[in-house]
Amino acid sequence: MFRTIVLGAICLAATTVSAQAHEVWLERDATTLHVYLGDPDGKPDPEAAPRLTGGQLLVSGKSQSVSYQLQSDHQTTTVAANGDVRWQHNTVWEPWKTDDGKSQAAVYHARYGRSETTGGEGYEFVPVAANSDTFVLKFQGQPVANKTVKLVDPDKWTRQVATDGEGRITVPARSKGEYILIAENETPADVTVGGQKVDSLLHIATLTYVAD
Repeated sequence: MFRTIVLGAICLAATTVSAQAHEVWLERDATTLHVYLGDPDGKPDPEAAPRLTGGQLLVSGKSQSVSYQLQSDHQTTTVAANGDVRWQHNTVWEPWKTDDGKSQAAVYHARYGRSETTGGEGYEFVPVAANSDTFVLKFQGQPVANKTVKLVDPDKWTRQVATDGEGRITVPARSKGEYILIAENETPADVTVGGQKVDSLLHIATLTYVAD
């Protein structure tokens, strides 16, 4: 009995750490979308890749059906249409218990591209103009002020920045290549995720884009 309880506690702790230490980010190659789970400034987690099934995929704001192909360390799916891609998922990880004993679940909001100034209904970095280096971090359509943002540049150089009082952030283009922005937002909730009632949601937003 004791061993079972201990193992259960270890598994629950592992879920909590994984959800808080892993982000989902997108990359695109022509008509192929690559979905990664892990550390954007390090490496994807190949053991977690099978969790990346399901979810909601939108291209230019329109829902698209998804058929995944598991690769060595991520999932791929076909995206034929042009435009920014959004991927949202709330059951990548099972809900876990926080330090105060309440239940929490992670909601991933991943976006690829900065050509569209619309969006922000979930948790999202929205460019102020097409292909701009300035973004507004929005949650349910409202700017999120003074929020810490993790920036990963093409050289995998990472630093912490923050949105201003209007939720804006300008990314310095140090070099050409892929940039990734990451932000978290914890909110109270009274919803069911994966068949379990949760008291709060940990929203994790990422934006991937390429600077030419």
